[in-house]
Amino acid sequence: MTIEEILTTGNSVSAARLRQGFESLRDDDALFGVLLPYCKDPSSETSATWLVLEELKSGRTISADETSYLIGCLGSFGSWEAQLHVLQSIQFLRIPDAERSRLWRRLLELIESRRTFVRAWAYDALSVLADQHHQFRAEVTELVTAAKRKEAPSVVARIRNIRRMAKWP
Repeated sequence: MTIEEILTTGNSVSAARLRQGFESLRDDDALFGVLLPYCKDPSSETSATWLVLEELKSGRTISADETSYLIGCLGSFGSWEAQLHVLQSIQFLRIPDAERSRLWRRLLELIESRRTFVRAWAYDALSVLADQHHQFRAEVTELVTAAKRKEAPSVVARIRNIRRMAKWP
């Protein structure tokens, strides 16, 4: 079964089945070019974003154009899981200057999500953005400080990890 067939069978495909179908494409230099269009398809967004995240975790790099595409998808997902996968991917990305404002605005929306995991990883992504683009550091510090007082314990735990890993005070 091809990756296209697996991804278009829906978002409920098991991780094992995704990995199995995905193995044939792992050595393809255009891998992200194959996966990214599926991130905009509601029937495959969760599976496709999970595969993107897994590849980034394994050390594969993504181009600036592909990063821009992925950031653009963040505002159009129907599933919170796809949002979460992209938020978790941000730590592996180099955020292009042209995308920093769009990402900032979207992350400010996502820290208001009703999903605690989405909020937690939106704070994480804000920290990554501030690491890479220093002009956001003061505002992110304020947001994180306020969140420690008002957020759910799971979000506060993620924020503590963020502060430990941050490359700035």
